[in-house]
Amino acid sequence: MRVYTLFISSLLLGLAGCGGESRGMAQQQPHSADLVHGQQLFQQTCSSCHGGNAQGLPRAGVNLRKSQFVAELTDDRLLGFVKTGRAPKDPTNKTGVYMPPRGGNNQLDDAGILDIIAHLRNIQAQAKLDPPDEELEQESNAAQ
Repeated sequence: MRVYTLFISSLLLGLAGCGGESRGMAQQQPHSADLVHGQQLFQQTCSSCHGGNAQGLPRAGVNLRKSQFVAELTDDRLLGFVKTGRAPKDPTNKTGVYMPPRGGNNQLDDAGILDIIAHLRNIQAQAKLDPPDEELEQESNAAQ
């Protein structure tokens, strides 16, 4: 009986040690983006302001398809931005429209935001094939 108890105790200690290591390793591994989940979360959280195709909506969210802001930020910096949001009077806010933290979805965790970011990166890659925007074309013509 004593050998059996000693064996079970050793086994439990070994498993407890392994469990701690696997949790630590899981925290160190980078998030593997899920584009499908990102698209779903974008539709649920972001599309009411930014449009279903991230094209932007008047007096709401900006066009994210061709946003230089989105394109130039790293995923980590964009994650921080989405988590924080942007006030209408923020000097970097060019539209004066409120961007709520986490897009107004308090249930949205970092992994979900990173999935949305992956979806946005995919949208921006596709947007390179879009015809030029009329506004951008007019601005470049006016500058010449």
